[in-house]
Amino acid sequence: MKKHEKQTDKDLLERVNALRQKIDELEKADDARIRSDNFSLSSGKDYFQALIEYSTDMISILDQDGTVRYVNPATEQISGYKLEELIGKKAFDFFHPHELSSIADIFDKGVQTPGYTVSIENRLQRKDGTWVDVEISGTNLMNTPLVEGMVLNCRDISERKLAQEAIRKREAEYSSLVELSPDGIIVIRGRELIFLNEKASEIFSYPISECIGQDVFELLSPNLPDVLKKIEKQGLISDMANSLEANTESRTYSLPILNGAGVTLWIEISASPAQFRGENVRLAFMRDITERKQWEAVLQESESKFRAIFENANDEIIYIDNNGIIVDRNIKGEDITGYTSDEVIGKSVIELAHVLPESEMVKMTEAIRNAIGGTGGKGLIEVELTHKNGGLVLAEASISLLKRTGEIEGILVILRDITQRKQAQEQILRRNREFAALNAIAQTVTQSIELDDILNSALNKTLDILNIKHGGILLMEEKGKLLTLKIVKGISNEDIAAISPNEIAQSDLWVAAQNSEPIYIESLIDTIEPVHKTADKIVPKHQLKSAMFIPLNTRGKVLGVMGAATQGERVFTPEEQYLLITIGHQISTAIENAQLLEEASKAVALEETDRLRTAFLASVSHEMRTPMTSIKGLASTLVQPDVEWDSKTQYEFLMTIDQESDRLLRIVSDVLDMSKIEAGAMKLEKSITNLNRVISQLSNVFDNIAGDHILEFVFPPDLPSMAMDEVRVGQVITNLVENAASYSPEGTKITIEASMSSGALEVSVSDCGEGILPEHHEKVFAHFYRLEENVKRRKSGSGLGLAICKGIVESHGGKIWIESESRNGSKFIFTLPIIDDLDEIV
Repeated sequence: MKKHEKQTDKDLLERVNALRQKIDELEKADDARIRSDNFSLSSGKDYFQALIEYSTDMISILDQDGTVRYVNPATEQISGYKLEELIGKKAFDFFHPHELSSIADIFDKGVQTPGYTVSIENRLQRKDGTWVDVEISGTNLMNTPLVEGMVLNCRDISERKLAQEAIRKREAEYSSLVELSPDGIIVIRGRELIFLNEKASEIFSYPISECIGQDVFELLSPNLPDVLKKIEKQGLISDMANSLEANTESRTYSLPILNGAGVTLWIEISASPAQFRGENVRLAFMRDITERKQWEAVLQESESKFRAIFENANDEIIYIDNNGIIVDRNIKGEDITGYTSDEVIGKSVIELAHVLPESEMVKMTEAIRNAIGGTGGKGLIEVELTHKNGGLVLAEASISLLKRTGEIEGILVILRDITQRKQAQEQILRRNREFAALNAIAQTVTQSIELDDILNSALNKTLDILNIKHGGILLMEEKGKLLTLKIVKGISNEDIAAISPNEIAQSDLWVAAQNSEPIYIESLIDTIEPVHKTADKIVPKHQLKSAMFIPLNTRGKVLGVMGAATQGERVFTPEEQYLLITIGHQISTAIENAQLLEEASKAVALEETDRLRTAFLASVSHEMRTPMTSIKGLASTLVQPDVEWDSKTQYEFLMTIDQESDRLLRIVSDVLDMSKIEAGAMKLEKSITNLNRVISQLSNVFDNIAGDHILEFVFPPDLPSMAMDEVRVGQVITNLVENAASYSPEGTKITIEASMSSGALEVSVSDCGEGILPEHHEKVFAHFYRLEENVKRRKSGSGLGLAICKGIVESHGGKIWIESESRNGSKFIFTLPIIDDLDEIV
């Protein structure tokens, strides 16, 4: 029994050992398998990790609630975030808000469905705030032990989206271009029409569906209008067919067709080789040129008309191209310059230097440059041309640019011969200058009654007008036997003293006086002896050139001689000689008037004094009427039919002449009024009236004489009616207002005031001028008295205005006086007595 038990224990031990050995073997085998499995697992993990880590797509693993658990390195490049900045964040925070709702719905559905796979396009916000287009592929691997999450693969498709958008836009643009093209577009395979746009359908006047598949020449050739079949006979259609079928370069054809609507159209068609839907085709463009053809016909007719106008225009018209070559020129140019068209057309402007001198070429070039630069090329310029015969032609040139589509094609120059017009203008201007000079002399000689003052002022004005320095006046004395030098300018007293009366009596001065004929010497240096012996020193010393000696005489009586001389190389022009003669007449009259007044002052009897004064005043008035007549005569020349003036020049001359005429007539009227007052011949036409009525009748007059001054009227409401000559009292007020306007600054106030004082109406006119010193208060009412030394704005006139005012007021039984201080303005006051018994006056 014990033996058996021992055997059993032994067997059990052996079995246990064997089992232990088996277990050890199994454990070794398991260890090897585990090590093998671990190695395989480790190798696979590294492989897939490498794929993920080096992928250019963004790969992320999200938890069930959308939390980012893992992102690969490419995520940083696409999103701009570092990996640690994304782990633990909600993936939905990076999707575009407009697409977040749909993303959330897809994610919820994917989380609930194991193995769910989806692919969508969305936008993710980068760290810098910008948005990137991505394509997202998502797979639910929640049940996969090694993943246990939602795997997202995001690919940046921004460039692809841009490319797709560009392609889409380009296709849309091409489609719009084709459909909106003003030209018909057709695609031809062989002769078959396989595509056409709406415009082509409109030209053919058939629906697109009916045109597709048709022989294109069946749409063109059979519908030619009968009247134009000749075009087909000439082979145009067949030539075009061969051109379109052959793989040749584009050619353009114009032909008429009769479309499906029965309307004849002119079309222009051209075709070129092209690729369309993978086939070699001909791409043709058709344009409806019917309107253009119509306009071409109209243009041809218009060109014929304009060519007729061009050739028959009274002005020379020249067309110059961009290279300065004369392309065209009308026939009138032959009359203006004497050169035929064959001698001009095709020539460069530079080659015409013989027609346009250098100075005028510079002027013309500058005008052309201004035209091109847009700084005033359409205005008129005046140029001097040289005629083929050598004569001078004055022309007015108008320069303008010819443009097409904004580009300058050439220059159009229009020349008008203004030689005769300029000569007429010069003549009128000369006459106007003469008139102005005579008017100035007339004013000068009437501003004083002293002979020495008259001669001095007249000679100064004459030299000033002619812009010369040397001149003198000699008067005849001792009953016409001796010429005495009264005044001389430009020569020293020493030289004057050397001239003896005998030398004068032997000179041309004496000859001019005795014969009453002007003497003109063009070169004094060559004719010294005939003048006088002393001239051989004076002429070289003062470099005198030409001289003019004018006799001063009136009514057959020799009064003296006036002489004037030029310096250097200047000589008197014929116009200046004529002007000197006319001035001599003016001075002669002034001398006679002064001498008459001097004789009158010496008369003993009062009747003789009055007679001489009246004669003097009558002579002055006659002198004033003479230039007035000249003015009116000059105005008449402006309306002569053989003289052409532009409206502006006519207006300026006529206004000047008219104003000067009115002014001189006013002077004459003043002189006549003064004569009447002096002679006691002025009659007053009194009537019962009041001052308000007088003022109301002068409103238009005040507008003319007040200028820019401000008139203020201060009248009481209860001015009485009284006996007065309305016209003459109005003349007094007008003269006082005009005097105030003349001697006070523009824009200042002139006050007219009326009041009752001691049984008389007192009227005053006040200004804001320089004022008048007390020592002049009485003198200002004298004849011809003027304040010359302190007056800057004095206007010309007779110098009788205030004297006339005094005469009129005193004729009414009133008084007139002045209240003024220097620089405080002047106030002229006059009174008119009020007579109680008005019925007796009436």
